[in-house]
Amino acid sequence: EGDVKDLKENQVIPNPEYSALSRRVNQRVSEVAHSYGHITKKQRGELFKDINGGVKKIANVSARSMLRKKDYQMVMDFINDWEPSTATKTIIRQTSLRFDKEPA
Repeated sequence: EGDVKDLKENQVIPNPEYSALSRRVNQRVSEVAHSYGHITKKQRGELFKDINGGVKKIANVSARSMLRKKDYQMVMDFINDWEPSTATKTIIRQTSLRFDKEPA
């Protein structure tokens, strides 16, 4: 019985849950991006890199597609609470400064 439970918990997240998780990542990145005003595609990419790196780190997986059922709620909680790292915020500000200084 314990082995069956372990197998179920360590299964990869099925598609409906994975899709919900992906939508929430997109929503969270959009929420954070909105707080910066207008951001470039590159800056948005930095936000995705940051949040996806965090998801992989806390779930101890090398790709988001490898997330396990047992980690689903923990990962969703992380996404809901996620804020970009100081390094990512700095990169976005630096990119914004360069963007603002470019001639029109």
